[in-house]
Amino acid sequence: MLTAIEKMSLTLPIVVRLDGTNETEGRALLVQAVAGGRSNLHVEATMLEAARRVVQLAAKAGRRERS
Repeated sequence: MLTAIEKMSLTLPIVVRLDGTNETEGRALLVQAVAGGRSNLHVEATMLEAARRVVQLAAKAGRRERS
């Protein structure tokens, strides 16, 4: 997934929530990517946290459009 994101040069926010086999390792890779400069990638532990982040990001984008 990280390679695909890099190749596509995505600039929109991407919210990710992992669950299941190897979720800890996958989440660690995603957190490293964020620390390495992938500021559009948001890693959340639960579906509720991911939904809250999406709402937060959408509100932020809406404020920018109205400015």
